[in-house]
Amino acid sequence: MVECNGIGEMTLLHLFSRAKLHLPPHTGLRDWEPSRENSFVAFWRPGELCWTKIEDVEGFGELWDVHWFNGQFYMITTIGVWVVDDCEPWLIIQKNNYGPRKQLYLVEVSGALLLVSQFGKYEKLDGTNAGLETYEFQVWKLDLIRSKAKEIRILGDRAIFLGVNGSISVGVSKSIGVKPNHIYFTDNWKGGDGRDMGAYNLEDGNTQIFLYGDFC
Repeated sequence: MVECNGIGEMTLLHLFSRAKLHLPPHTGLRDWEPSRENSFVAFWRPGELCWTKIEDVEGFGELWDVHWFNGQFYMITTIGVWVVDDCEPWLIIQKNNYGPRKQLYLVEVSGALLLVSQFGKYEKLDGTNAGLETYEFQVWKLDLIRSKAKEIRILGDRAIFLGVNGSISVGVSKSIGVKPNHIYFTDNWKGGDGRDMGAYNLEDGNTQIFLYGDFC
């Protein structure tokens, strides 16, 4: 998880160990514009004093997620899955139509890189309390060598936790209260009010809602 204060200082926080890693300030990014959500992507290597910008990202569609896997950065956009090679992205799996009301995530599970698709629908057709709620997930195992993707419904002894600041998988045998083959999610929809939170059973498609109803 990334923490950022009002003067540009940034810290990378490990949620389980509480360890912190200090990052270069975002003020060192010359082209950074807070008003633009998709202005560019940059990364940092330990020991370096500044960020390295990945070139020509704007032409690759809306950026959904970035994940570090097997020594390389992978990105998922509205066009497909990209690998970043020497600061330049290369399209490796193309997907032109993800459909409306969907969010995409990259996460490593048991040594494989997975693409997770989250589908949402409006709660009521008349527009009242018309926040998006999740009704389905699809998980795809990416073959980065053959540029293919295969849908899976079994995660084994693992569970996935999704988030816009990074997604992870955990072993349930060492995690109290965590169910295997489940996807845990929070309300990450644009304009969401925080009600869409739960655990999705990937095998049977059932969802356990953690929080339901309007806030006081």
